[in-house]
Formats: sequence, structure tokens, C-alpha cells
Amino acid sequence: MSESNKDGNKKDNNYWSILNAVIRLEVTKGHLLWKMTDLSRLSGVGRPLIYYYFGNSKDEIVQAAMKIIGDEFFGFSDERMELWKRGDVMETVSRTRALLEKAPFISVFYFHWRHQTGEIADHLRGLERRYFEKLSSVCPQFSQAQIEALFSALFGATVFPQLSEEGLREILKRFGF
Repeated sequence: MSESNKDGNKKDNNYWSILNAVIRLEVTKGHLLWKMTDLSRLSGVGRPLIYYYFGNSKDEIVQAAMKIIGDEFFGFSDERMELWKRGDVMETVSRTRALLEKAPFISVFYFHWRHQTGEIADHLRGLERRYFEKLSSVCPQFSQAQIEALFSALFGATVFPQLSEEGLREILKRFGF
């Protein structure tokens, strides 16, 4: 492995360590009730590098985490939207599953905050609404009940780590993908 690849992997690992740690702290300590020292200790990344990646505001760091959740977990990045348009649902779900390996606390964060009140819960419910809209636009022939079933199946397929690739293909096949 070249030196630049090692650096790139380390950068990627640091980024995801920070992201997973902030999501974990938001669940365990509460919204913005943690310290940068907590984030540094839990992520194993020094504060200067945290500031480099995310800025020095706890709110900015949480906002960056929320953007990643929208872009990657719900698939709203331009790249993910293009995969949906092409009908490559297997690839986009596989990428989300890989993301959860890097930041496993995303699903815990989602389930913890989803039914709360406040800014984070509102943001997550907004992401859900956008995801339903995306599914409806990708599958205009589906009824509301079918869209709900698809959402549930894709969400379950994403957060269930033991699901094999063959099992994922079976789920997608049943919805015509």
C-alpha cells in the first residue's frame, strides 16, 4: 500500500471515528451535553484534527453528522440519488450497510432520537418524509401501503447486519428491483 493510500485510509478512519463518537455521545450524554474532550477521548482523535474536519463548534459537528445521515443513510447525496434513478438499489443499500460498519451508532442514534421532541427528532422525521417522497417518485406505481412496506423492508435490510447479500437480493426482487 502506498504512503498516500495509508494517509487516505487513516483520514477516512479518523473521520468516521469522530462521526461515530459524536453520534454515540449524543445518545449517551444528550444533545450537546458532552465536551470536546469526551469526543476526542471516545474517537481517539485529537481535538485539532476534530476541528480540522468539523470545526470547533459542537453544534457544527452534530450538523455535519446529521448531513451524513441524510446523504448516506437516507441516500440523498447526488451520487446516491443517481444510483436510485438508475435502479441500482442493491448498490445504494450495500453502501449504507457499509456505512453502518464504519459508524454503527447511526442506527442507535436514529432509534433513540426518532420518537423524542426537539430539533434532532424533527430533522430525522424530515429525512423520513423526504425518503418516502423519494420512494414514491422512484416507484410511482406503488400504493401508499406498498411504499410503507418498501421503506420498512429497506430500512430493516439496512440495519440488520446478519442479512446476507442473497437475502438482500431476495428482498429487492420481491419489490421488483
